[in-house]
Amino acid sequence: MATQTEHSLQWYDYLVFGLVLAFSGGVGIFFAFRARRNTSQEEYLLASKQLTVGPIALSLLASFISAITLLGTPSEIYVYGTQYVWIGVSYFFVILAANEVFIPVFHRLRVNTSYQYLRLRFHKCVQIAGSISFCVQMVLYMGIVIYAPSLALSQVTGFNVWIAVASIGLVATFYTSIGGIKAVVWTDVFQIVMMLTGLVATLIRGIMVVGGFAAMWEKADQGRRIEFFNLSLDPTERHTVWTQIVANTFVWLSIYGINQTMVQRCLSLSSLRQIKIAYWINMPGLFLLMLTCSICGMTIFAAYGTCDPLLSGRITANDQLMPLFVMDYLHSFPPLPGIFVASVFSGALSTVSSGMNSLASVTVNDILDRALINYTEKKKTILCKIIAAVYGLTSLGFAVLASVMGPVLQAALGIFGMVGGPLLGVFTLGMFFRVANWKGAAAGHLVSQIFVFWIGFGYYVHGVQAPTKPMYTYNCTSHPEAGLNSSSTVGATTATSPATTAVPSEPYILPAYKVSYTWYAMYGWLTAILVGLVVSLLTRDKEAEKNIPRDYFTPMVRHFMKPTPEDIQRQMSQQKEQQELEFDKAVSILKQDRENNGKYEFEMAPAELPSQSATAETVNGWNSRL
Repeated sequence: MATQTEHSLQWYDYLVFGLVLAFSGGVGIFFAFRARRNTSQEEYLLASKQLTVGPIALSLLASFISAITLLGTPSEIYVYGTQYVWIGVSYFFVILAANEVFIPVFHRLRVNTSYQYLRLRFHKCVQIAGSISFCVQMVLYMGIVIYAPSLALSQVTGFNVWIAVASIGLVATFYTSIGGIKAVVWTDVFQIVMMLTGLVATLIRGIMVVGGFAAMWEKADQGRRIEFFNLSLDPTERHTVWTQIVANTFVWLSIYGINQTMVQRCLSLSSLRQIKIAYWINMPGLFLLMLTCSICGMTIFAAYGTCDPLLSGRITANDQLMPLFVMDYLHSFPPLPGIFVASVFSGALSTVSSGMNSLASVTVNDILDRALINYTEKKKTILCKIIAAVYGLTSLGFAVLASVMGPVLQAALGIFGMVGGPLLGVFTLGMFFRVANWKGAAAGHLVSQIFVFWIGFGYYVHGVQAPTKPMYTYNCTSHPEAGLNSSSTVGATTATSPATTAVPSEPYILPAYKVSYTWYAMYGWLTAILVGLVVSLLTRDKEAEKNIPRDYFTPMVRHFMKPTPEDIQRQMSQQKEQQELEFDKAVSILKQDRENNGKYEFEMAPAELPSQSATAETVNGWNSRL
């Protein structure tokens, strides 16, 4: 059933949308052509660690702030109220913990994927289990991300939803598979600009339509949408201050701390200082985007508060509220509807492309690494491109599953909680507890994964419904904007009572199934640690514990440990690699200046050169490297 709206996209809206897709594909072609001579796997997956802070910070923001946020957050505020915005506080703790606990370990060990740490610290089987969990998580998430904007486009234009699904999947697959991480990062930069443009334009016009910010706030308050201080300790409460700050810290830490999609971008920077700066730049962006989307939700309620579109039959799901609002109130400001649709698709493209690239990295480096031991770098790079394309096409199939998973925001965060929480617990075991061994890590991961899947699937199978805020239909007319111009208010007494939102009586459901989806990550994290420690103590090998390298632990723990011979050897090896890197940088400059009449002009600071003086004899000695 299509949305009942009097307006549709015009040719200039389709032009904006088409240009976004064409630009994204063009970026992939550009970087594929530019890197045609460098066929190394490191260049394809990590850009040879030569990317800079600015693009990476924006790419981090775009990767998980996608169509899920643009469509799901306004719907969340409209249906359940403003309690959700406390999640912004959790972002600070997430970035702090990621920067100080997890990322320094990955950077110090110079791994290509976060799951390679699990092999170094524990065992290959733990690495494989973590990698497979990540692959399942990302393919499911990509399915949701593809389906959500496709649904938006179908509802505002009548365009077939599955053709829209194919458009996103195929474009993302094309530019990611041929362009690698550089194409992903630079299209992310463009796409986050598109997302912000569409979101801000919608917000400004929306506030103007409802009579200003004060009027919008008043109508939301009258409709009981303003709620900030639900301090209930009941774990079955969908959103409280504690679920948003405490529980969501674990959800988002499983993303920013250990998820390969984020870690891969971090590892494409050359220094730990750059990584930390990129993360801290990312934090206010996260908060502002969430806040802007939340205000959009309040604005939508101010517009439709007296005639709920779902109850009045104008839409079939609350995730369609945002596109309906855009078509009802922005249609007279071309090409704003086209920009909005393009922004939603940009969010989907950025997330899907990031997922495909990281999935290819994990598959090649973690799952197939032993089978590819005799492959050349060129063959591995070609295989990475093929695998990225396969994952892109596979995610199209999972978009079908996404169509039955309920509200997109809850579905996305639920998936990350169920898979990310147990994995976060395994990494925490390795980085904080010397007593932890591979048997404990494997047992902790397995038991915690089963536990949270049991709770999560029970929640979805039994269709547990959380109470919503009141919905009203007493002021509906045939014109979509009638609710704004009527003299009736949200709290007015009318002949028609507000639609009830109480949860109907239902058969007995196990209390565990009623637990808020936000707690899945923390429960999984805690279960993995407790089970892991118990099994590790029962199978303890004290002699083996003494030989665990100090570099495998987080900085705050490593500070109190003595270095092992392996630590010293690794440090010497890293120093040697750094010297070779500096030497290669100097040689690279010589190559660029070789045709400059035989004069070699160094643009590097003296401290960056292999030595502070470069004599003619030294330069001649380097000619063999040219």
